[in-house]
Amino acid sequence: MTKHLWQLGDDDLVMFVVKRSTDHKAPQKLVGSLQPVLVAEAAKFTVGLWRQVIFENLAYSHRFAPGLEGIF
Repeated sequence: MTKHLWQLGDDDLVMFVVKRSTDHKAPQKLVGSLQPVLVAEAAKFTVGLWRQVIFENLAYSHRFAPGLEGIF
């Protein structure tokens, strides 16, 4: 990954990943769009991102479910 990062500044890299992540693409397409920069880490990053999205979604829905206020 580091051999490709020298081409982008930190802000550019973050914006690149954020833009690709907010395009609402299927996971396979997200991996494909991140591969030019993240190379081998694109799949691992995408899996981690989707896990976090699923976790946050479940946590949010349980926080507002009646009777489940105290579990989180």
